[in-house]
Amino acid sequence: MIFAHDELNGRECWLIGGQGQNVIRIWEDGGVEDLGISQKVPAYFGKLLFSQTGNSLAVRQLLEIGSKTIKEINGDFTISSFHTFLDVDQITEIYAKRGKQIVRIDLHTLEISEIGPDRGYLRFVAPGDFYYVESKSWPYGKPDKWRKVYLLKDGKMLFLKQFDFREPGRGSVWVEEHGIVFYDMDTPRFFAFPNLLELRFKGLN
Repeated sequence: MIFAHDELNGRECWLIGGQGQNVIRIWEDGGVEDLGISQKVPAYFGKLLFSQTGNSLAVRQLLEIGSKTIKEINGDFTISSFHTFLDVDQITEIYAKRGKQIVRIDLHTLEISEIGPDRGYLRFVAPGDFYYVESKSWPYGKPDKWRKVYLLKDGKMLFLKQFDFREPGRGSVWVEEHGIVFYDMDTPRFFAFPNLLELRFKGLN
């Protein structure tokens, strides 16, 4: 999939990659470069390419030809990278999973700080917001009763809302750009940012 877009010295380029695949850079003039394999889904934030190789996270800066490694961070990382055509200059921090912990990565210093134990999944929403959806039963597989949604900001988990299912195991929560979609027994409900007021639609409510 195309997971990022950038411009270098007036030339546009796009990054393509996936889990266990080579990261490919395609230039606007048709040029193609192989930037190496990433064992997990790669990500591109703050003009830095993040790819999991072996037991470390490789952080690389893209050059006009190829790339250079800025830092190798030990650990098994998973970064939420649901983003395309990201405004890469607006991001100062990102959040990821390292093993069974949620961590913050400072894009200026590349320092890692632990946020808390992992009991759910991360969701990135452009242009620069990270959310965390916590599950009562983790890992998934058991009938669940609720999901809790947090905003991750400045190294803190800010609680937003708990969504309770009418029947255990009969619901899901998806964080999108303009709000949260809550499926309760297959019935969709919509809660808009920033105050998470529920929107009502004829034929659905």
